[in-house]
Amino acid sequence: MFTRVLYSISRQKINGGQTSIFVKTIPSATAVRQLSQAQTSEALRPFLFAVHPDFFGKYPKERAINESSLKQLYAHLDGLQQRRGSASPTHLTFYLRHQQQDLPPPLDVATPESTAFRAVNISLLGNDISSTVSHVLKSCDISTNHVKPSTQQVFYRPINWHHSYYTYTAKQDPFEDFPPSKPEITLRDFLGKNVSRARKLLKQIRQTRQDTQKQERSLVDSLQLCDISWQSSWNVGAYRACLKALDRLCQDNKLLAENIKGRHVVFGNCSMLACDGSIRLSSEDVPELWQSFLTNLPKLLTMLDGVAMLEEHFCKLLGGCRVDKTDPILSRTSVLEHRDALTRMINSIQNYYHTRHGKKQAIRIPPGRLKDVRVTLYNHSRILDVSTQGLIQIGVQSDPEGIVHFLMSRGTAARETRKQTEWDEKAEDDIRSDCQDKLGLSRLSKDATITTEQMISCCTHLARNQQTLGVALDGLRIHVTKFYSVLRDGEICLPWDWKE
Repeated sequence: MFTRVLYSISRQKINGGQTSIFVKTIPSATAVRQLSQAQTSEALRPFLFAVHPDFFGKYPKERAINESSLKQLYAHLDGLQQRRGSASPTHLTFYLRHQQQDLPPPLDVATPESTAFRAVNISLLGNDISSTVSHVLKSCDISTNHVKPSTQQVFYRPINWHHSYYTYTAKQDPFEDFPPSKPEITLRDFLGKNVSRARKLLKQIRQTRQDTQKQERSLVDSLQLCDISWQSSWNVGAYRACLKALDRLCQDNKLLAENIKGRHVVFGNCSMLACDGSIRLSSEDVPELWQSFLTNLPKLLTMLDGVAMLEEHFCKLLGGCRVDKTDPILSRTSVLEHRDALTRMINSIQNYYHTRHGKKQAIRIPPGRLKDVRVTLYNHSRILDVSTQGLIQIGVQSDPEGIVHFLMSRGTAARETRKQTEWDEKAEDDIRSDCQDKLGLSRLSKDATITTEQMISCCTHLARNQQTLGVALDGLRIHVTKFYSVLRDGEICLPWDWKE
């Protein structure tokens, strides 16, 4: 292999008006010895006659190993071809047929299985196809005289793009000695550039927000709802439109108003009866779809009593635990899915309790052992874990024996974690309320991805800087998340770990 070197000279002024000259070497042309795809297939033909899985029909174990190793070998060769000589090391095992096996054995001599083939371990460490193929053949005692690599020259011309190309594509300039570091955004700089725009947006939408709150209270009173809330990514204008559409729909059809009486209505991303009993209406659906769903709602509401009985039976089987429905993922689970998950779990655990494993009877959780322990069920999952909130997460597809052992071993720790979480959540509410009052904020909320510890840290940091931030944040709406932004309704998003 040979390399012809070009020199790139760049000049840069430094302090004192002096000019420094930097010389960079650039590869111009390289000769690479490699095999073409056709030559590779021809060179490996004797090897394939010795290891091909079709010749191992009587030996399923060796057949499977050869089939898997061949796939890895081809993948390794493809990696060398595509990446031009860069592939991770691979260790393979092949079973080779003896050459004399091609001839029929004598009728009076039985060939034992142990002598029908031999195992060969091959480590692929080469950086080019030619050496890799040769190494494979030599490891199997196969001649390499027929391997004739071709020589292909690959020329590289240095391209010095204009700096605007690297700025537009965000690619790294190879001729730049030190990449420019992005300046760290501080809260003070962000507020200085965006507070006026946030206040302007808040002023523009203030009347809309007041009308929405008035419409919300009126709808709760007129329809006798338990509560009504908004859990969608759309702004407050879309929320007001949904409230008006529901009001008109219930005025035109009194039966729909009777169906949702006393319920919690949530505008979200789908229409369903959630497993916690709340009625969810999609903010993206037209009122006609709402009408069809709410007309059939009584049939779904009858399932809630049956689901409650299934939950009680499920908890008795698992030591008196409780099914928690406050998890954000579970709150988006329909009552039908929750019923099917409970039924599947009950059948699985009962079958385990009535099945003897060897000479030992299945382990049962004593009644009341897991009292005050909260569990959440996840459809189409095998998860078995304890969340940071102290909830035991159980996948419906998990093994029942594993579920029982996991609850027995982690139930007490989950209970203690849940108690600590409740104390932390109460402390978070107190600190958030205190921070909102000190800074004069109109609203202070957090994203679902922000933990209790992160929110406490953020609010404590904000309250500590009351004198410098109080005037700038007075009357604003703050949403704690992981990035800086100003929403269309004037709400300011800031990261929980903001810098001063």
